[in-house]
Amino acid sequence: FLLGTSGSVPLPDSLASVTAGLALRHVFNDRWTLLSSVTPGLHNADGRFSSDGFGVDVFALASYRVSDTLTVGAGFAYDSLAESLPVLPVAGLRWAFATDWSLDLAFPRTSVAWTYTERLTLRAQIDFDTGSFHVADDPRPGAPGQPSLRDTILDYTAISASLGADYALTE
Repeated sequence: FLLGTSGSVPLPDSLASVTAGLALRHVFNDRWTLLSSVTPGLHNADGRFSSDGFGVDVFALASYRVSDTLTVGAGFAYDSLAESLPVLPVAGLRWAFATDWSLDLAFPRTSVAWTYTERLTLRAQIDFDTGSFHVADDPRPGAPGQPSLRDTILDYTAISASLGADYALTE
């Protein structure tokens, strides 16, 4: 992430992560499914990775298929580095409200998708994204009236709107 900040905000210029995740999807029966993941990684400011930025993200979502067109789910997301919001609730529904159309009304992502062909899906979405990053060095050391950010955790939150397309190269 590149942070565009005003001159008075003492933040790092960039935030970076390197992660490796393991995900598991288990179907209990024709109604219940569990999706879970564990993702360890390094999350540091200004591109200098160190063990101080090591953290683990955990995600779990249980979903229940109410009908062929409606699925509901609830779960949580955990960030071991986060200081302000280490655990976030995850909830939502997926509704196929018309032929080739679906609505994902959820937190942290809400989207409307249209399946144009078997291989191409177009979508509009709103995302709530969070992350936590270790700041090794104060980006503005000695700034008057500002506390030092040396060896602290920076919690990042962003809300974005986007358009996207998914294309399957093969069946």
